Amino acid sequence: MQAEAEKYPLAVSWMGRLLCNLVIEWERVKTSAAKINNGLAEMKRHGPTVVRSLHRLMLDDPRSNGFFNNCLTQGDFLSGVLKQLETAHGREDVVARLEAVRRALLDQAVLFVASDDDDEAKKKAWADSPVCKHAVKENLGREL
Repeated sequence: MQAEAEKYPLAVSWMGRLLCNLVIEWERVKTSAAKINNGLAEMKRHGPTVVRSLHRLMLDDPRSNGFFNNCLTQGDFLSGVLKQLETAHGREDVVARLEAVRRALLDQAVLFVASDDDDEAKKKAWADSPVCKHAVKENLGREL
């Protein structure tokens, strides 16, 4: 994420709210998955995209993001997600998996912040961020 200097505290706050206060609703997941799935047909008609996807399928590790993040494998995955979202149990499972990813981003990830200056306002923005408060509370059992 990049932000202009004067908007930096707002961007940090926005990112913290996005990660910490996100509520995953199965209806929105279904809508997003359907939109992406519908756009795959057009991607498959674009020659360079298909060649790049085939290249990734041949050379990338089958467990890698590169292998799965292409127009030839996303369709099967998204169709499976959409099928799961048709049942109540499937909806709960999909939402639980997405929640697990969100928690992993907050609990396990290391956040690297780069800046071209040593601005105290930027440091304060991170110290006040829900992301930092969540990490300290979850990992140390206390709040800042």
